Amino acid sequence: MARVLKVHAATTLTRSLPVNLTDGDVSVFSRVGTSHVNEIVVANLRNASVIFDGTIFRWFGVEKNMLLANDEGHVVKYSFFSVLKILMRWPSDRLKKEKTYLAIHNNYSHTYYHWLTEALPRLFLVRDRIVDGVLLLPENHQQKFHLESLRIFEVNETQILKQKVRYVVPDLLAASQIGRIANYNPSVIREMAQYLKSKIAFSLNLGDKLYISRSKASRRNVVNEGALEDYLRENGFTIVHAETYSFAEQISMMHHCRYLVGVHGAGLANMVFMQEHGRVFELRKDDRGTNYFFYSLASTVNHQYYYQFCEAAGTDATVQDADILVDVDAFAKNLKMMLAA
Repeated sequence: MARVLKVHAATTLTRSLPVNLTDGDVSVFSRVGTSHVNEIVVANLRNASVIFDGTIFRWFGVEKNMLLANDEGHVVKYSFFSVLKILMRWPSDRLKKEKTYLAIHNNYSHTYYHWLTEALPRLFLVRDRIVDGVLLLPENHQQKFHLESLRIFEVNETQILKQKVRYVVPDLLAASQIGRIANYNPSVIREMAQYLKSKIAFSLNLGDKLYISRSKASRRNVVNEGALEDYLRENGFTIVHAETYSFAEQISMMHHCRYLVGVHGAGLANMVFMQEHGRVFELRKDDRGTNYFFYSLASTVNHQYYYQFCEAAGTDATVQDADILVDVDAFAKNLKMMLAA
């Protein structure tokens, strides 16, 4: 039996268009100008099964509102026979009945963007049970940012989930997804960010103008980043590599940031910790708006959004993989517009 504990009403997102929108790109952004977000349900589930990717089963079905989805539908789909195989053939581990377990993860939340925008908001929604609850955590969720953020939430106990094992949970507490990928409930995102900010000391201030470099990453780099960084420094920007800072330090530096520039990548998700009405400038390969994550997120947390579509550097790779070549003259024009706003 499922017992509903709390419901957050459905809402409609209305996104402001980019400040520097060009006539040729109006259709790219206007097609995602509005989006519906389903209601969020926090529920207590009895005798549920949970697996590594965050899927929750009850009886011979899947709790579909707990599945991560994008604009095309659920990211992971299960047929009746695939569910039956998991329930009948996978080894099972029955967890302690005297404990309450919390489920927040999905099949992408081992990465920073999805952890910050999808998993941690669900943890925020069940935060009143963290003290006496046990967090279910896949074995690949042991990176520095996972552990540091869980310490801020004061998570005391975790149960590590292994692949291809079905965990039978007598008492499970979970919130449904807070929206499709890039279409998140704005009040939950904002409240979670404020909650985390209330838990730290703002000890790191790198100034109000930050450029997040991906030069330490294996993909999605700026080929001519040296020229870009020279111009940014001339205009008062600090160059940062987000992954070299602790989770609390990233929150702190973003709290002090008013102007944020970066390549399409997880570091831009930290805009949720900026104070409202900041300016965010995203550099990315032109994919005609398929990956509109940071455009949407900027609107979700009330920032002005600027963009520049860039040439892919000799590759047919997707926006998620391609290195880019930035037109410095166009960049200078867009940056001046952002700083003048």
